[in-house]
Amino acid sequence: MKKRTLLTGIWFGFLAVIIGWVTIFNASGAFRAPLDATPDEWFTNWAVVSTNVVLPLASVDEMNAAQAAGASGDIRQCMYGILNQLYGSSTNASGAGILAKMTVAKEQQYDRSTGESIITFSVSFRLTNTVGGVVGE
Repeated sequence: MKKRTLLTGIWFGFLAVIIGWVTIFNASGAFRAPLDATPDEWFTNWAVVSTNVVLPLASVDEMNAAQAAGASGDIRQCMYGILNQLYGSSTNASGAGILAKMTVAKEQQYDRSTGESIITFSVSFRLTNTVGGVVGE
């Protein structure tokens, strides 16, 4: 019985080392800090074009072109879509996508009198100082 437990412990230790080794390289094989996820891992096709951040509509499930239109859209729907996508990515993250120094929480309540849901998102970051600059994972 003790030999089996020892072998199981060694096997899981070996797996942990292999998983840790794999997660310190990004998709192109370049070394990066463990667990520092890139924006593209959380929002599909995230890009920077010149001085603009591009977040394709297809990468946010809860937002469409009419809602995102600058002059006539709905900022509430845009923020809900982006935060809901951020929350979904955080709960579905694995390997290098799991963050410890940024957390995303979602709380949902139901108002019986109006039949509406009330959703609250909380996002927290660890910073290097009070001015800004997030702490690496």
